[in-house]
Amino acid sequence: METFNDLNKTKKLLFLLSSLMLIDYILTYIGIHLLNFISEGNPFMRFFMELPFFIGLPLRILFLLFPVTLMLLAFSLTENKKRIVLVVNGMVGIQFIPLFLHMYWIFVYYNY
Repeated sequence: METFNDLNKTKKLLFLLSSLMLIDYILTYIGIHLLNFISEGNPFMRFFMELPFFIGLPLRILFLLFPVTLMLLAFSLTENKKRIVLVVNGMVGIQFIPLFLHMYWIFVYYNY
C-alpha cells in the first residue's frame, strides 16, 4: 500500500514539475519576444528561445518528458521509493527558482 501512495505522490509531483517547466517556457518566451524585457539566462535553453513559439513548445514538452520518464523508470526499478520521491521533491523545488525570477521581472515590468 505504501508503494502505491509513493507512486501516486511521485506522479503528482512529476505533473507539478512538468507544469512549472511549461509555465517557465511560456513566461520566458513572453518576456523575450513579446515584451523585449528579459533574456534567457540558461545557455542550454537559448536554442529553444530562438525558435518560433509553436515549434519550441512541442520541443520543450519532449524535453521535459525526459526527466519525467527517467524518474518513473527509476521509481519502478528501485526498492527505495522514498528516495525517488525525495529527488522529485528537489526537482520541483529547484523549478520554483525561475518561477520566482519571472514573478520579479513581471513586477518590475509593470511598475517601470
